Amino acid sequence: MDMNMLSNISQVEFPFEEISEVKRKLKEKEQKRIVLSQRDFDVLNFILEMKFASVDEVYRKFFKTIDSQGKEMGFHYAKKRLVQLAGSDFLKSTKAFSESKRLFFATRRALSALREIYPGHEFARPSGSIDSRTIVHDYLLLKLRLVLEEKGEVVHWLSDRTIKVQTGILSHLGEAYSPDAVITHRDGSKTALEFEIAVKAKSRYQEKIKRYVAWIREHRQDPSAFTRVHYVVMSPTTQRHLEHFSGIYSDLFKIELADGYLGEYGGVKC
Repeated sequence: MDMNMLSNISQVEFPFEEISEVKRKLKEKEQKRIVLSQRDFDVLNFILEMKFASVDEVYRKFFKTIDSQGKEMGFHYAKKRLVQLAGSDFLKSTKAFSESKRLFFATRRALSALREIYPGHEFARPSGSIDSRTIVHDYLLLKLRLVLEEKGEVVHWLSDRTIKVQTGILSHLGEAYSPDAVITHRDGSKTALEFEIAVKAKSRYQEKIKRYVAWIREHRQDPSAFTRVHYVVMSPTTQRHLEHFSGIYSDLFKIELADGYLGEYGGVKC
């Protein structure tokens, strides 16, 4: 090639805006290059089920380790991994409760990745955002789940969001009366979990207990069905109403105040 031609090529100047756009696209492409591990899939499914989670809950469930001196390890890596997943568009995040509390929620890309690795499995749908009307209930339910799992009372959690995409579970209950979760215990038995943070109309409690009793009776021969209902409530008034309406079915219902599990409710304002 003629040396003058080479010289002319080397002197061509590209507009600064074009160079910046190329760099941006390269950076974006690099961000999306992430290899998902089994733990990543578990984290994404967990966040889909629970609607959202902060670094605290993800660390506590998936990354927490104890070193030889008894020191807790893994928080920094949990935070770093969530940021990486968000940078690759598997998660999005927003701040809530305080400027320091960032909540992560799953995207459609997360759902697609899970469906690809687990074909045929039904997953909860991405929420797309965080609902301010239910955020306190949902966040305390998330904390309650971790407490029950850490106590060894729960070995599997089927969230209401997953229940609603599966068929056959809501007969006699209806979607509006779906439990917050169906939990499996170490002995294999199952319980419907209800978490109540506010007092509701007595008629609703009465109707829901009636539906639960009918559902349990209909499925008493099904070894995969839940056989009891566990209410965790934050109001003594709610506790009294539930105990009144479930009185003759006391063997089917367990009703407890939340402070036995959540203490000061994890600093979340109710």
